[in-house]
Formats: sequence, C-alpha cells, structure tokens
Amino acid sequence: MGNYPEARKLYQQSLKIDQELGDKSGVSKSLHELGRLAQATGEYDEARKLYQQSLKIKQELGDKRGVSSSLHQLGTPGPGHRRIR
Repeated sequence: MGNYPEARKLYQQSLKIDQELGDKSGVSKSLHELGRLAQATGEYDEARKLYQQSLKIKQELGDKRGVSSSLHQLGTPGPGHRRIR
C-alpha cells in the first residue's frame, strides 16, 4: 500500500507549479496522476473529473498518446461493474 495522502500532496504541489509555469503538458500529467490516485482510493467521481480535465488539455495540445491514456483510464470500470463474458 502506498502513502496516498503524501502522494496527493506531492501531485497537488506539482500541479500548482505546472500551472504557475504555464506548462499545459505538466498540468495534464499532474491531473492524470491525481485521477489515478483518486481511482485507487475509490473516489471514482473525482477520478473521472480529473481524467476529463486532463483529456481536454491533451486534446488541445494534440497529444494523441496522452489522449489515448486518458480515454483508457476513463474506460476503466469503477465499483459495481459487471464482468463481460
């Protein structure tokens, strides 16, 4: 198990710095990682919101690999999903 509170703090610091620098790529990466953290801790609505914010920036930047990654995470089932057979 990771130290989720510490990880969240560090990702939020990174996001703030990226925003101050105007580094849109860095912002999208920080949002994505915060989304992964939210997903790992069961905060599925928050994760979806963060992935969508990250996706929008990646689309604006033309980052196809990043868009693919965000779409993948948005497609990952949350709680209560049923297995497809």
